[in-house]
Amino acid sequence: MVDSDLPIGFDGLVRSLTIEVRSDGPLGARRDRRVWPALASPIPIRLPMTFSLTPEDQDNAQTVWVEVNACPGDGECGEGRAVAALVTQRAIVTYLPHVLADLRLFLAASCRGVMCSAVQTCAPDTGRCRAAELRVAGVQTRDAATDLASRPDAARDAGIDGVSLLEDGGCPNELTPCEGWCVSLSSVEHCGACGVRCPSDTANASPACVMGACRFRCAPSHQDCDGVAENGCESERASDPAHCGRCRNACTADGGEARCMGGACTTLTCPPGFADCNQRASDGCEVDLSRNAGHCGVCEFACSGRLRDAMDFACVQGMCRTIRCRAGYADCDRVPANGCETDLSTAANCGSCGTRCRSGRSCLSGRCECRVGDVACMHEDVDGG
Repeated sequence: MVDSDLPIGFDGLVRSLTIEVRSDGPLGARRDRRVWPALASPIPIRLPMTFSLTPEDQDNAQTVWVEVNACPGDGECGEGRAVAALVTQRAIVTYLPHVLADLRLFLAASCRGVMCSAVQTCAPDTGRCRAAELRVAGVQTRDAATDLASRPDAARDAGIDGVSLLEDGGCPNELTPCEGWCVSLSSVEHCGACGVRCPSDTANASPACVMGACRFRCAPSHQDCDGVAENGCESERASDPAHCGRCRNACTADGGEARCMGGACTTLTCPPGFADCNQRASDGCEVDLSRNAGHCGVCEFACSGRLRDAMDFACVQGMCRTIRCRAGYADCDRVPANGCETDLSTAANCGSCGTRCRSGRSCLSGRCECRVGDVACMHEDVDGG
């Protein structure tokens, strides 16, 4: 069975798997080689993937060499090929008459980049090379049709005829029986006990099993500086001024503003009238405070919504000013801070600033008009008064 704690698929780290089987060791005759691309394969990669090596009559007591590679691309990878494998696992077993060899090849993140010889493999719990030869527990051969009917999911994942099931409770070294399979209790699927799966939703981290307990490993770009498991790896190494490059490495500055850029502390000093409002040292003092309506005078002071009844506005010399008022309003006091404060539908400012209606008249649609039924006012208009 092949399994992994690395992300696999379209947006994962592993894009394909290769499995190669040879007789009599790594230099022997090739028995089989399969490639499972994550995208193009009619049978997509879904782990754990089960497969079996079914012996032939001449295989009695013969040594078999098995290698599994996790590839970063959609094609083949591994030693002697153009693309290096992310992780390689190997096993050397001996066929027994009427017995299936039940193996578990775990492509562990702890083994990423570990280079072992062709007769060695990487131990997932230590990340170090060890001998690939395994003592295999016997598993009785079952009728293939019965196995496939009872475990259709396993058969679909396999892509190779036959499914090997553990029956007698025996497992290779470093593996433990779990629901009919041999598992590693240092894996994230069975951490410390059968079926204990480590959570995979920790922020900026991947799950890990350390000495039988679930932990997490931070992505290279992040770090866990507060020790709070709930928020994962909360600090970004390249830009966090409190933990610049490493935890508790706080940036300070006597003058200007202390920043963390690319994991190194730096000091940012802006010239008068400019500021670093987006908190990114990479673009420096990007804002002109004298004319930026979103940061007028100081960062985060936006003119929008501050000028009463203003339709258009601008930042002029660091102060919000009205450019055009909403219909029916005007800036009559010429005070920029209060916008278009005057309602032009009142008798005091009818249609324009300072246009006052005479006693007895009302402001209607921006004009001073006689009130309905006011005969004396209407006579004044007729007489020219």
